[in-house]
Amino acid sequence: MKKFILATLLAIPALATAQNGYYVQADVGYARVKVDGVSGGDDTISYGVAVGKAMDSGARFAVDYTHIANGDFNQKGTNFKMKAHSVGASAIYDFKNDTPLTPYLGVKASATRLSGKGDGHHSKHVTRTGMGAVAGVQYQVAPNLALDGAVEYNYLGKFEGQKVTQYGAKAGVRMDF
Repeated sequence: MKKFILATLLAIPALATAQNGYYVQADVGYARVKVDGVSGGDDTISYGVAVGKAMDSGARFAVDYTHIANGDFNQKGTNFKMKAHSVGASAIYDFKNDTPLTPYLGVKASATRLSGKGDGHHSKHVTRTGMGAVAGVQYQVAPNLALDGAVEYNYLGKFEGQKVTQYGAKAGVRMDF
């Protein structure tokens, strides 16, 4: 996943000389991971970076890397820590209007790496397919710069037979090229 971030950062100069419609977006926010049937789950910071293409129709498509969350859980007296990271592809629709505010809705498909480590130093790593949804608004502060705010929900897959979900809110910056 670190290689994906590096590749994204290295692609920025190429995007700057590309045709209009390409963008880079960075987000940071609050997240909570829930594991069905397990108590716990901390509020934590999530962050991500995306590279995308906006179409004239209002549709956008992006690929992203997201550090979703870290959390402490307790299942039947056993404590364990969980981390979640994903690489995903999103389809987003911008509801364009004549104001600097642009609301949007989107869906995401992802490959999520779930890592858990228990008290007894037993650790397990699995990669699962997930789906998610996002709703937000962008505020255009300059022709090529927008501030972003959104809420999201993601189904991350199953870990040890238990459904893992995440919800949260995020804020970010989008730079268009």
